[in-house]
Amino acid sequence: MFSCQNKVAIVTGGASGIGANIVLEFLKENIKHVAIIDVDVDSGMRLQDSIDVKYGKGKATFYKCDVTNEVQLQEVFCNVIEKYESVDIVVNNAGVADDSPKMYKRTIEINFTALVATTIMALDHMRVDKGGKGGTIINISSITALDPSISAVHIYSSTKAAVIHFSTRLGVRLAILY
Repeated sequence: MFSCQNKVAIVTGGASGIGANIVLEFLKENIKHVAIIDVDVDSGMRLQDSIDVKYGKGKATFYKCDVTNEVQLQEVFCNVIEKYESVDIVVNNAGVADDSPKMYKRTIEINFTALVATTIMALDHMRVDKGGKGGTIINISSITALDPSISAVHIYSSTKAAVIHFSTRLGVRLAILY
């Protein structure tokens, strides 16, 4: 059985919604520390403050970070590893559902491109053959990726289908290599 005890997690899009609930579930499972990554500073700080009250200071840290900015993302990974010596779990949850002409490229960047970048960073830090301890990467998709009748947000649904395909192919590739 998988245990969160003594594990360190990073959750993208962790300040509200599904991401915040993932953070809270990790805390219920007695995780050592969870890094909350999001651009929503107000929600992120509110969540961190409520966690400090309920679980004690230091169980979670909010990092303002745009997941499409690889420099910011790498800084978060480095900060977490410097302070806690490893990252054991990465949950790629950040996402938007905006297919508007002004936002469609941003939707692709957040929902897929940033997820790929975060996954590659996580692999680089976790790989046993590169000095890591191993770990778990969880990529969040959507039911809309599987059933086209559910949603009219076509770009969002397509990015979430890409998440499923990428994650599946990555798992097959790593199973073959290791």
